[in-house]
Amino acid sequence: MPESSTGWMPPLLLRAPKGAFCHIVGGVLSPLRANIALHGLEERVATAFPKTRKVAGKYERWPPAVIRYADDFVVRHPDHDVIRRCKEVIEEWRQGMGLELKPSKTAIAHTLEDHEGNVGLDFLGFTVRQFRVGKHHTGQHGHGQPLGFKTLITPSKRKVTAHRDRLKEMLRARRTAPRTS
Repeated sequence: MPESSTGWMPPLLLRAPKGAFCHIVGGVLSPLRANIALHGLEERVATAFPKTRKVAGKYERWPPAVIRYADDFVVRHPDHDVIRRCKEVIEEWRQGMGLELKPSKTAIAHTLEDHEGNVGLDFLGFTVRQFRVGKHHTGQHGHGQPLGFKTLITPSKRKVTAHRDRLKEMLRARRTAPRTS
């Protein structure tokens, strides 16, 4: 892709002189290394809990769900005590590998109820929250049962602010650039 007449290039395009090598931090190898390092996390969490549990004469699935993308992950489960136990299991598993959870990025949150002053969670630049709604606007369970809430996934405020600031800087830097026809 050639440069425009203003000398500005799209930010994702990287050009290097002939024979030069570019090391891109956060490139394809970083997620690959994270996936290799965290391989087995889901299995370790699942084996720490029974697969089913009997409630009111019916069996229900009981293991927590681990959602992972590169080095970020979320553990989902309806029982707060199971989530606390998952945190302990994950810390034990990671210590064996010489890794640790960052306290600044580790939190127990609920997407519907207030938990320690927080509602919802931020994951991969998005905020996941649930809101109570009436019977005509509610989401439905897999068997058609109304849930009583609606799940909204929106860009996180922090990422929106960072994107807006980046756009502002790009526009300021190009204020005096000549117009192209």
